[in-house]
Amino acid sequence: MIYRFCRPEDIPMIVRAINACYDIHFPESPPMTEAQFRADMGLISLWPSNTMVVLEDDQPVAVIVGTKRPYGCWIAKLGVRPEYQRQGVGRYIVEALTRKLSIIGPRTISVDVPIDNAPAIAFFQALGFDTWAQYQSFTGHPSMRLPEDLRQVHPVKPDVALTRYETFHTVPQCWERDAHTLQLYAGRLTGYAYWEEETIRGYILLHHNAVMDLAIDPHADALRVGTALLQRAAADRPEALVIDKVAADDPVRLVLEHAGLTSRPTHIHFGLRVAKKGE
Repeated sequence: MIYRFCRPEDIPMIVRAINACYDIHFPESPPMTEAQFRADMGLISLWPSNTMVVLEDDQPVAVIVGTKRPYGCWIAKLGVRPEYQRQGVGRYIVEALTRKLSIIGPRTISVDVPIDNAPAIAFFQALGFDTWAQYQSFTGHPSMRLPEDLRQVHPVKPDVALTRYETFHTVPQCWERDAHTLQLYAGRLTGYAYWEEETIRGYILLHHNAVMDLAIDPHADALRVGTALLQRAAADRPEALVIDKVAADDPVRLVLEHAGLTSRPTHIHFGLRVAKKGE
């Protein structure tokens, strides 16, 4: 078998490997395309040089797709064709990526594993990954109350709202909804802010019916501000609101529950600190 890290010109091979080795385990998902992969490079920082494809007879048998940002690498996809599983291939490519990060950085690597995928959970635990967070997803229509508070909610430009991101978030957000991703999405997002006089007390950013960010001033009345923002967001959308991967210790979780959205556990966020080679 041939193990190789990729380059931008390898995107057709990467896409072929994703469809053959990863998406085969998720038949309900649409196939990856080159256009979608390039879009994800721009939105969630998929990085060909942090992607490894394993080939046998020129056919992909395994793939790991990593991202790259100054503060970390996130494993977006890891897949091995069924007939090659339990042969150490998956372990090898995760360790190969970790060794690369020990030389060139960044110094953290993380992955989100579905909570019902016991073999994958055991796999990453055996590799030394620790549980950094447990995620829930929420969906539904917020209950309608406190109509007077809606008068304090007005449209806001995403880049204006995001100037409050670091102040309002007391818990790290998932990779797909962190500050870097939101900046890349900003031109596609709709935003509303809750104002008290000239001060923003909270904001919500949406991509269609997906809540990409719900952030509230830690000193504000979180239930009041958050409920008003969710109600305003739902007023323009017949579909249920959806927000994925909310950490169990995120204060926003209580706001979503108070607003009547339905939750379910979805992922465990695993992480590993990577020591610099030679240390």
